[in-house]
Order: sequence, then structure tokens, then C-alpha cells
Amino acid sequence: MNLKTEILKSASNQSQMSFDDLAFEIYNLQCKDNVVYKRFLDIIGRQDMMPSSLEDIPLLPISVFKSQTIKRGDWEDEALFMSSGTGTGSHRSCHHVKDLDFYNNISSEIFRSFYPNDESELFALLPSYIENGNSSLVQMSSHLMSFYNCNSDNFFLYDFDDLYIKLKKNPTKKKILIGVTFALIDFANAYNVVDQNLTVIFTGGMKNRKREMSFEEVYTSLKNSFPISNIDAEYGMTEMFSQSYSMDSINGNYTEGKTIKIIPKEINDPFKSSKKGKTGQLGFIDLANVDTLSFVLTDDLCIKNKDQSFNLLGRISQSDLRGCTLLYHQ
Repeated sequence: MNLKTEILKSASNQSQMSFDDLAFEIYNLQCKDNVVYKRFLDIIGRQDMMPSSLEDIPLLPISVFKSQTIKRGDWEDEALFMSSGTGTGSHRSCHHVKDLDFYNNISSEIFRSFYPNDESELFALLPSYIENGNSSLVQMSSHLMSFYNCNSDNFFLYDFDDLYIKLKKNPTKKKILIGVTFALIDFANAYNVVDQNLTVIFTGGMKNRKREMSFEEVYTSLKNSFPISNIDAEYGMTEMFSQSYSMDSINGNYTEGKTIKIIPKEINDPFKSSKKGKTGQLGFIDLANVDTLSFVLTDDLCIKNKDQSFNLLGRISQSDLRGCTLLYHQ
């Protein structure tokens, strides 16, 4: 069996293997061949554990991506993704990439499962991501433009006038504008775009540029400036290769991509899953992280709903100094 082939098939819902089967296959590999994860399992006394469910699989604290090289096996990087570096702590998280084509294919398969119209034109307003470099989101957007008949001229930093002019062209054409939240808010404060063929996708936070805004505030602000456009959102990060999307919902209900599963944990017990409808610490299993680590506990708060969608509730305060993270570094 070619594991990556099955994961790619899973992204388009064509794999004969279930998510659970693929996750356990990856766990069996990573608990042996990922030095960092193996050490973590040793520290918490789970090195010989055979998990009976996905919820039983221990999740590595995400902050370890800042201090350790996390790989399954030993290989040369084909690329390196790095976080924005605007959160707490002085270091940027690093996600080593063994196979860039695999990342491109996973992210595009997930994106196109949500946005199947290949005749759309894609625009990307990603100033901080472009300026900081090594961004997985910029890589994803660049690759997607090859599907959506675009070119590099559709990347924008702060040239809002040019973006506005280009969005106004071809009013009957389907268009997708993906952007970092703070830049989209700035653009929305300067322009109104009345276009029912436009979908706006916001991602990331305010990057210390302004106060943090709730999902509802961002949605409402953008809806005021794009009154008849769809306002969607993307959830992804440096440490995950798969993405989730919220489709024109003021409630911020995200649907998981087919290769990722959100598993919230009790805030004071990272080994216990929180109940549906209750606030928990966002953990995830990402099949696409097969070359690195698929089992990660983030610093985000979330609620998993009964319909399997999830909502984001911000970040845990002083998250770098908590529980399993301290245990690992000690």
C-alpha cells in the first residue's frame, strides 16, 4: 500500500480506507520513527500503549515545533514552512517539508472540494505572510492559482487600489479573494465591492496590528463592505498540512477537510477528550502530516458540535507555559 496515495484519495473522498484506519497506520509509524514523538511518549509513560480509539492517541504540544526538528525518519528538506512569529514567544514554529508536491496536492484537493468551480479567478491579499516568507498559505495560494487561471500578479501586499480595480473587472466572472484578516479589514474600510460572484475568505488573526476581533465581528465588518458576496473563513496553520473552511456563516462553523479531524481535549487534562458542545483545547489528527507528526495539541480553544463542525474561541492565555509542554522540556 502506498500510504500517501491513500491519503490523497482520502482528501477527495475516494480512499477505500477509513480515516481511523489511516490514522492508526500513521501512528504505528510515527511512534517508532519520529524521535521527538517517541521521546514524548516515553516521558508520559505511553510508549507501549496501544490506543483503542483516536481519542486515546497522545497529542504532542504544538510549541515543540518551535524548539525541535520534527520528522519521521531522516531526510533532507524540500521546503520549510514557518509561522508568522507574531504570537507569544520569540521563535517561529517550523514545519519541515519532505514532499512539496504532496502538500500542494493535499491543500488543493481540500480547497477544490469546497470551491469546485475551476473557472473562478483567485486573488490573494497576504501582506504579512509574503513579507515574513516561508509561508504555507502563500505556497498553497500560489499553487491554487494554476487551477484557477491566475498568475502571480494576483498577489497583493498593500496596493488596495490595484486590487479594487482588478476585482471590479469582469463583474460576471466568479472570483475568490483569500486574505489575512487584518488586511481584509483595512481593505473593507476603504472600499465597498458589490459583487454576488465574489467569495471572500479570511484567515489568520489581526497579527498584533489591531485588537483581536471575534469571528462575528470580522464577518459583520466584511459583510458591510461586501454586502452580496459570500464571506467564508479558512482555518489552518504552519503545523498542519490540511485545512478547514467556514462557509458564509456568521456563527463561524468550520467543516473539517477530509484529511483532518479536530479532537478537543479537556483544558486541564490533555489526555481526556472534551464532550461535544463543551469548550476544549483544540487537538487535531492530520493525515497529511505523515512525514512529520499527525497528532498535535494546539493552543487554541474550540467547541466541537454534534454535527462534527467546530467553532474557534481564541487562544489559551500563557499557553506556552502549560502542562505537557513543561513536562516535555523538563
